[in-house]
Amino acid sequence: MIRAVLFDFDGVIGDTMPWHLAAWREVLASVGIELAPEMVLRNEGRPAGEIAKIIADSVGVPMSTEQAEEVARRKNERFRQLHRAGAAPGAMELVSELKRRGLKVALVTGTERANVSAVLPPQLIALFDAIVAAGDAARGKPHPDPYILAAQRLGVPPAQCLVVENAPSGIQAARAAGMACVAVRTTLSEQYLSGADVIVSDLRALHSQLDSLVLKDRPSRKSA
Repeated sequence: MIRAVLFDFDGVIGDTMPWHLAAWREVLASVGIELAPEMVLRNEGRPAGEIAKIIADSVGVPMSTEQAEEVARRKNERFRQLHRAGAAPGAMELVSELKRRGLKVALVTGTERANVSAVLPPQLIALFDAIVAAGDAARGKPHPDPYILAAQRLGVPPAQCLVVENAPSGIQAARAAGMACVAVRTTLSEQYLSGADVIVSDLRALHSQLDSLVLKDRPSRKSA
C-alpha cells in the first residue's frame, strides 16, 4: 500500500524549466558553450554542478569541478533573477488531495532550497511533510540517497513510497531506492521515461487516476 508520495520539483511541482534553460544558455555562453537544451532536460535532477560538467565534457570544453560549481552558482542566481515561474498546473490540487486522503508528501529535488522558495507559494510549501534539497543528501540523483533520506524523514518504508518524476536520473534514483515511480511527460517524451512504472501526461492526469495509480498498491507498468 502506498503511504507517501515523493515529488521532484523542477518540471514536476514547479513549472520552471523554460527559465532554467534561459539561465543555463546565458551562463554557458559566457564560458564559450552553446547550450543544447536536451542536455539539461535529460540530466535534470542531478546537482547543477554535475550538469555543468556533463555539458562541458559533451562539447570538449575543459572544466574543473570547481569551475563547474561556479557555473552552477551563477546559473541558479540568474534563474532567480529571470524566472516568472510558479507551481505546475494542478500541483496545489493534487498535493492537497493526497493530504486529505491521509498520505504523506515530500519534495525531493537536486535544486537549491532558495529556488523552491522563489517559485512556490508558501501555502503549497507548507503542505509538504519533508523537503530534501541540494546538499541535504550525501549524493544527489541518480543515486538513491535523496529519496531514501526523504522516506526516513517521513517515517515510511521505501516500498510504501511512490515517486513522481520527469527525467531519467530521477527515475533511476527512485528505482534504486526501491520505490515505485510515475513519470510525467512535462519536459521529455515517453522514450526517455521508460524506466518508470507508469507514464502520464501531467499532474492533472495523475490526479484524475489517483485511485488506480496511487491508492491501491504499487502501480503496474503502463502509460496513461
